[in-house]
Parts: sequence; structure tokens; C-alpha cells
Amino acid sequence: MGLSKGGLSLNLTLTVSLIIILGLASFVFAAVFKNSPVSISPSVEEPVQTQNTQTVTSIDSTIQPVSEPTPIEEEPTNEINSNILTPISSCTVISAPGLYVLTTNILNSGATKCIEITSSNVIFDGAGYTVDGIDTGGSTGVYVYNPSATLNNVTIKNLILADWGNGMYYRSTQNGSITNSTANSNGNGIFLYASSSNTLQNIEASLNTYNGLLIHTSSNSNMLSSIVTNNNDNGFFFYASSSNNNLSSIVANNNDIGVLFQYSYNNMAQNITTSTNNYGIVLVDYSSGNVLTNNVVSSNGYGIYLNFIQSTNSASNNRIYNNKFINNTVSAVDTGTNNTYNTTKTLGTNIIGGPYLGGNFWSNYNGSDTDGDGLGDTNLPYNSGGNIVNGGDYLTLTKGAGTPVTSCMVISTPGVYTLTTNILNSSVVACINITVSNVIFDGAGYTIDGVDTLSTYGVYVYNPSIALTNVSVKNLRLTDWYGGIYYLNAQNGSIVNNTASSSNHGIYLFSSSNNNIITSNTANLNQYGILLQSSSNNNIITSNNASSNINYGITLFSSDSNNITNNTASSNTNYGIWLDSSNNNIVTSNVANLNQYGIRLSSSSSNNIITRNTASSNSHTGIFLDSSSSNNIITSNTANSNTYYGIILFASNNNTLTSNTANSNSDTGIFLDFSNSNTIFNNFFNNSVNAADTGINSWNTTKTAGTNIIGGPFIGGNFWSDYNGTDTDGDGLGDTNIPYNLGGNIVNGGDYLPLVESPELLCVSPPQGMVSWWPGDGNADDIWLNSYDGILIGDVSFSMGKINQAFSFSGSGRVSLNSAPSATAFTIETWVFANQINSYRTIYSDNDRGFFLRDGKINWWASFPCIFVANTPIITGSWNHIAITFNSQGNFTAYLNGMPDGSLSCPGQFLPTQPGLGIGGHSITPSEDFNGLIDELEIFNRALNSTEIQAIYNAGSAGKCKLNTPAGTNVSVDLTSCNATLTFDNVTFAGNSICGTTSNGPPPDSGFSIVPSSPPLYFDVNVSANFTGNVTACFVYDESQVNGPEANLRLRQFSNGWNDITILPVDTVNNIICGRTDHFSFFAVTEPVYQCGDVNNDGVHDVLDVVNMVGVAFRGQTQTEPLWVWDLNE
Repeated sequence: MGLSKGGLSLNLTLTVSLIIILGLASFVFAAVFKNSPVSISPSVEEPVQTQNTQTVTSIDSTIQPVSEPTPIEEEPTNEINSNILTPISSCTVISAPGLYVLTTNILNSGATKCIEITSSNVIFDGAGYTVDGIDTGGSTGVYVYNPSATLNNVTIKNLILADWGNGMYYRSTQNGSITNSTANSNGNGIFLYASSSNTLQNIEASLNTYNGLLIHTSSNSNMLSSIVTNNNDNGFFFYASSSNNNLSSIVANNNDIGVLFQYSYNNMAQNITTSTNNYGIVLVDYSSGNVLTNNVVSSNGYGIYLNFIQSTNSASNNRIYNNKFINNTVSAVDTGTNNTYNTTKTLGTNIIGGPYLGGNFWSNYNGSDTDGDGLGDTNLPYNSGGNIVNGGDYLTLTKGAGTPVTSCMVISTPGVYTLTTNILNSSVVACINITVSNVIFDGAGYTIDGVDTLSTYGVYVYNPSIALTNVSVKNLRLTDWYGGIYYLNAQNGSIVNNTASSSNHGIYLFSSSNNNIITSNTANLNQYGILLQSSSNNNIITSNNASSNINYGITLFSSDSNNITNNTASSNTNYGIWLDSSNNNIVTSNVANLNQYGIRLSSSSSNNIITRNTASSNSHTGIFLDSSSSNNIITSNTANSNTYYGIILFASNNNTLTSNTANSNSDTGIFLDFSNSNTIFNNFFNNSVNAADTGINSWNTTKTAGTNIIGGPFIGGNFWSDYNGTDTDGDGLGDTNIPYNLGGNIVNGGDYLPLVESPELLCVSPPQGMVSWWPGDGNADDIWLNSYDGILIGDVSFSMGKINQAFSFSGSGRVSLNSAPSATAFTIETWVFANQINSYRTIYSDNDRGFFLRDGKINWWASFPCIFVANTPIITGSWNHIAITFNSQGNFTAYLNGMPDGSLSCPGQFLPTQPGLGIGGHSITPSEDFNGLIDELEIFNRALNSTEIQAIYNAGSAGKCKLNTPAGTNVSVDLTSCNATLTFDNVTFAGNSICGTTSNGPPPDSGFSIVPSSPPLYFDVNVSANFTGNVTACFVYDESQVNGPEANLRLRQFSNGWNDITILPVDTVNNIICGRTDHFSFFAVTEPVYQCGDVNNDGVHDVLDVVNMVGVAFRGQTQTEPLWVWDLNE
């Protein structure tokens, strides 16, 4: 197929046409860039200034509207039943709605599509596990597509994908989401094709060969809070009418192109950081109507590039404003038309903290701001040294000084004020007294110093007549005041990057609410570091350091609905973080170490969420709730190595404590005193004394499937390092010495479901002689010989089982079998979870004889006198392994949970095969239908011995290893890892068939080449099953890698040299080639070696028009490396 099928045509006139190689999802111009390396001078990026993004209410109507992407409407019907969880432990096809959870890593998979989702209304939760391939082109880790219907409402989350052609591929899928996932080291990290109205959030896509995220013909989606770095081609690539997408809070560094728009329009790109790429942001080929704002583009070869192809396909009518372009080798190149680089001058804080929105900040702008409004007034429009061919930026942002401040003053006029010198030893009551809204006060790193006088303030924000709004104080140092920064009745302001020390209150808000942002400040050596008091509500306190204060780090008095996040409040004399009479606050991801108390809630502080904090090494307690602090959620915190207690509740009720760790605390891990009706579960306690409780509280929740804090399969109680009971049924929950009360330290009740670290279970190989196996994993198929598949009759479904899924019976249904194996010596074994055990309950029976439970005891019933009843009833509400064997001497033996439980001699018996046969019921007596779960029912044509039965029981939830090559004739095995199929004439003993691919194999002979050839693709097949006769091996080949006629392909096997084993003709429609063999080794698809330049494969060297581009100026760069181009259109 050679150059006639895989060639590239470049017309080298004034324009260059590029044809997309869709099969690689990579584009030719990206490859050309690789031959034109851009020299980037080393530089230091300016720090991003955090600023208030609120605009003044009275002038909102003057801001030009931004064309926002179409909102994603919620799917009107969401039919996911999240109460039914299906565990996934291997590559699979998900064809029904539901919640599916990965329970282990899938590593080195050779599957073409590992997780294939063909149904709407699916949640696939990776639970932090990895789905890993083997770097095969065309393979996909998660493939979401149904060729017959558009899929809706498919969610993928918490998943790691690596080493696939496409890590994740959404095709014709809408209204779904991809969250908290990583796609590294693939061809494309994540690929959306014809898939709109999806949300991608918290994604990492790095080190991919082509694109981090490829968005192709996909619109109306949100891409949020994601990182795309170190991809060979593009971080984000929007292509082919991908429109109305919202790209926000993205980091796109160290790619060839950070963000690329091609043939894409009306997209919003905001709050993006893109640096150290060859190209920061690129728009080409009719990409129009896009808005780029609030982005930081730094240290790239080209900051922003529009129309580098210089064709008539110009990118036009795009809006680029309020961005920072810093230290790029070339700030901007734009040969298009009607692209605008500024909005109308509008009052409001811009990206560098200035008072007006206008254009962009360009680090190489050499004009000046003559009127002090923070916008350039000379050398306009800014056009990047002429590289912006049409127009430019008429309102460049400058770091103008604003109104200079040299001494204490009253600010009564809106505007920007900048301190230009230190103010020392001031005795003024309010040094900087702000009495008006819409003020930015920039300390510029200078100090305002007082004289330690009571009721004096460094910065005082207050007007007795009106609530002030939009006041920002930043970059200021304050010392020796009663209040360093004091906001009184102020709203929608910001306090950013200040240092307040040696004062009574470092930063003090009083009756100041509604989105005041306190961030990136240092408040130390004060009485109170940061204090919010008297209904200071709905504020954000984030990324501050409030440490080494004389009393408290961060304090809330009577203040509600604040968000305290990612702060450090350590080494304070009393409390790190203190909430007093404060409700509905969120305290998350803070560090409160080396205080007296790390975090304290007091005086009826209720309905707060305290989560993911660290409160360790405090001189008394990590987390302390007292004085009627109720209805709080304390979750996922760490309270370790405190001198007395990890966690204390005193006179506090109805709180929930879950997923916390209290480790190595000197006195007690958790202490509840005069506290009742609290729920404590799924916590980790490892202390010399783990708990004490004088009240009446719940120390576990209901047993629920889900990964617990120590990685077990069920949520229940807590992990106790000193629990000395045992887990008798292998579910990871203690069954003896319950309720666990720590020797009476828990006075009332205790933990009825203590968490136990279970040893790792390994699957056991099925014993020889298996003839049928019904695992109940979402269907009624016999997976051993595929000869005895069942049909669900009545109320039968599937639920979480002992091993993956199980048959779920309500007492009025069965799995009907039209035929079944016959044997005169046999074993039937299975796992059962019975809800009822009265009278007879069918396990496996026809209308004449079979395997039952009789009042809970193992029972074989046939024509009298052969009625066998074992000795011990099973336990209801728990998993039990039951088995019955019948040997050639006519003896029955029953086994319960791996142990013999009775025997009987009754010659002449045989397996049930008559009409009415079923699992969980038979057709004559519905009252004997099973009520509960039956999992992994297997039949053998011999009596297993006690060692084999014990091994099956000991394997527990790991179950039996599922072999893919059963005994039988004409046995066909699909090897998805290689896109291959094996068909055996006769398998005499079951085993596994596996196939891997590699590029390292025996070199081909001189007359043929491997397909593909660079790198070569070898199939390494191994089979553990015993077989006689021959095997037909069929492989799917990639026609795009074939250089000549497909009819010339041959399948070769290496065995003391390469041998042609091909069955002709080759299936050129489905791209399948087959061969016959009686052994296994390396296989390869091969073709004859063709002459270079034989375009039509007629054996004649064709003349090509070949151009060497060395010395040709291309996209502003002169080519120095050979780049040969064949023009096949001549």
C-alpha cells in the first residue's frame, strides 16, 4: 500500500497545505515543528498576582459581555442505580447501566479495548487503581462507544491510565464526565470524538506521545482544573468544529504546543497557565469567535500564534484580553484579521492588580502610562514588534504606580494607591484610613509600623454610613498595631500577600461578610493571627500562615459559613484553629501542629465540616469538640503524636467521625466524655490506649460494601491496633470478641464490626475434572464448556457476591437449565448466602433428585432410601461454602466451609439431568426456591478430595482462577491482548492461553519484512492446556501498515527459522490472516520486500518530485535539518 496509501502531499508555494493523519490522531504540522526547534532564552516568570476579581456593582453594565459556552444541561433521566455495585477486576465489556468499581490494578494488558462501555447511565469508578496497557497502537484503556446509539451520562472517575494508544476514548457520548483521573504515557491521553456536553475535571495528562487531551468535533463541554504537561505534541488540541467549550484553570507546560485550536470556534479559555512550550497558545484554520482571558503565558518560544500557516484559512474575530504574556521569546504572531487584543476600558481589577480592564500585560511593552490609570498611553497599538500584522493592543496593562502614598492618610476616593516608602513609629489612630469602596491599596513590600498603642490600626477599612465593597489591601508589612488590618462592615474585598506581626490582631474582620478573600498572608507573633468576629460570614480564608502567635492562629467568633482551606496554623501558644459559636463552616486541608490544641470547636459550634486536616504533635489534643458542639462532620483528618489525646469530644452530641487517623498519641487516641449519640466508624486507631467513652455512642455503621480505611472490602467499624479477635469468614470484619470495648474503656456497647487486616488471598486453579462452571457474573452462562448456559426465570437478578457477582434469588425464581453434564461420580460445590433456611431450599436439582439445604443442612435428595442430610446448619446472613461429593464406590461426603460434615453410602446415584433442572429452584415445587445468593456453582465429574475442597474454601473471595481454555473439541479462545483467536481441534486438559506483543523477536529473512516494520510487531503465544491435533491461529493486522497488496501477506511462525503457515486466501475485508500449527512460539504477519519508490507496487521504480527544505524559511524559522517532502500529485 506504500506511499500511495500513506503518503503526504505538501504544496510548497506561499502557503503550505497539511493533511491530517487521523489514524495517529497527530497532525503533520506538529511533526514539522520538531524540525524547527525554537530557542527559548532562560528567564524567571513573574509571580502571578492574586487579586480580587469582583467588579464594582454600579458599573457592571458597562463591561462588554463575554460569549460563554452553552451551559451543559443535566440529563433529564439518570437511571444509574448507585446502590448496586459491580466490582471489576479485569478487562471487560460494560453493557448495562450501573455503578462499576475497579477493585485492583490491571497491568500490562494486551487488550485492544480494556474497559469497553457500550451503555448509557454508567459510572465507572477506578478507585485510584491503574489500567495499564503495553503501548500498542490503536489500543484503548477505556473505550466509550456504541455504534447503534449515542451514549449519555457515562462517568469515569478516580482512574489511572497508562501505555495505551488512547488512554480514554469517548466517541458519540454526551452529558458525561471524566474526573480525578490520570492519563500518562499513552499515544493520546484522553480523546473525545463527536462527544459533546461532557465535563472533564481534575485531569492529569502528561508524557503522551501525541496529545494530552484531543477534542475532535466535540462541543459544549467543560475542561476544568487539569494539568497537561510534557506531551510530545499538544497539551490540549481542539479540532474540527469543536465549539462552545469552556477551558478553565489549566496548567499546560513543557509541550510542543500548550493549547491548540484548529477549525474550532466560540470557545472560552480562561485561567490557563502555559509556559516553557514551543508555542503557548495557537489558533489556526478558521478558528474564530474564541475568547482568551485571565491566562498567564510565559517563557514559551511563541506566546500566542495565530495563522502560522499563512493561508487564506485565517483565524479571525477572536478576543484576547486581560492576559499576562511574560518573557516569551516572541510574544505574539498574528497574520489574521479582526482579532482584538483589548476590551473597552472598564473599572475593575485586572490580571496584574490594576484598577481597569483593558488589554493584556506584555512584559516587553516599552511604552509608558502617562496618566497613572494602569494602561499604556504610548507606543500603541502594541503589535509585538510588527508580528501582529493587523491592529494590536490599544489598552496594554502596565504596572503603573497609581497614587503614591508616603505617609498616613485618609483614602476617600476610589482608585489605586501605592505605598512608596516605609512609615515607621506612627502614632496615628488609623494610619491608612479607607472610607470608600473600590480601592486598591498596594503596599509594594513596604512597612507601616505603629507604636503598640491600644485601639490603633495600620489599615482601617470602615465607613459608618455605608458598607464598603471591593477594597483590596496587598503586599504590605504591618507591625506594632492593635489591629494590623481591620475591616469593619466591609464586603467583597480582598486581603492578599500581607505580613502582619507583633500586633494584638494581625488581620481582623468584624461584621464583614460575603466573599472577602483572605489569602497568602503571614500573621505571626500576634495575640490573634487572623480573627473573624460578630457575623463575619461567607468569607474565604486560604493559603495563609498564622503561626507562632501568642494565643491563637485562626479564630472565628460567632461567624458562619466561612471556608478555611489550606492554611498553616502551627506553633501557636493556645489553639491553631478555633471556632467558637460558629456554624456551617468548612475547615479543610489545614495544618495545625505544635499548638496546645490543633483544632477546637466550642460553645455550640455546630454543622461544621472538619476534613483532611493535620492536627499533630500538639501539647494537649489534636481535635477538640466541647460545650455542646454538635452535628459536625469530622472526616479524613490526621491527629497523631499529640501529648494527650488525638480527638476529644466533651459534652458534644450527634457528631459523625469517619476516616480519621489517630496514631501514637501519648494518652488516648479518642476520648468521649459526657457525649452521646455520636457515630464513630472507619477510623484508624493505633495508640497505647485507643479509646475511652463514658457515654452512649455508635462505634460502627451498617456493614456496607466499599473500601475501608485499611483497604478491606467492607465499611463497618474501626481499625483498632489492639483488637485481638479474629475474622472467621474472611470479610475483613472481626467476628469474635465483639462488641470490642477495649477492655471496658468503652463503657456502653462497643465496635460490633471491627476492621481486620486480612491476608492477601490468591485464586486457586480449578481441580481437574470440572465440567460446568456458573459464576453468576452478570449472566447465567456456563463459562467452562459454554454448553450449559442458563436462563433466568422469575425474580432472579445479580448482586455483589463472594467472588465478583452472584445470582440473587428472592424465593420465587430460578436459573433454568435445558441440559447439563451427566456423571456417576461427581462433586457439586458453591458459595451460598442464605436469607432463609427453613424446610428445603434448592441449590441444584431437577424434578427427581438434587442438591438442597434442608433446614440449613447440606442435603442430597433422591428416591427413597437415598436421602443424605449432613450434620451442621449453615449460618444465615453470612457466606458459607458448601460441597457434596459422590465417589465411584457410592459414598457421599458433605463439606461445610472446607471441613467434612457427614457421609453416607448410597450406591447408584448420578447427577440430575431431567426436566425442570435449575440452580436455586426446580420446576415442580416453587416453595423450595432459594432465598439469598448463590455464587460460583461448579460441577466436577469426579469426587474431589478434602485437600481440594479445603483449598477452594481457603481461596475465599479470590475464588478459582478462571482458565480460558477448557477441555473439549473445537475449542475457540479469544486473545484480545493480541487481537487474535485460537481454535483447538481437541483440548484434553484445561489451561490458559495467553498472548503478548513485543518488538523484540527473531529478525526476518531477507525476502520479507514484518508488518508493521518500524517497530516490528511479534506475537508471543503460550498455552498451558494439553491438546491434540492442530490449532488454527488467526490475527488481525493493521492495513495502514501494509506496503503492498494485502493478498501477498503471509503468517509466519518461528521454529528453527521462519515457516509460512498461512491458510489462504487472506481475509482482506476484515483484515484477518490465519495459519495452522501444532505448537506455539513467535508469530508475525509478513509481506515481501518492495523496491523504494514502487508507488503502485508494480515492481517499477516511480519518479517522485522530491524537495529538500534545508534553507527554506518556514513559519519564521530557517530549516537546518533535512526535511524531505514527496509531492505525489504530480
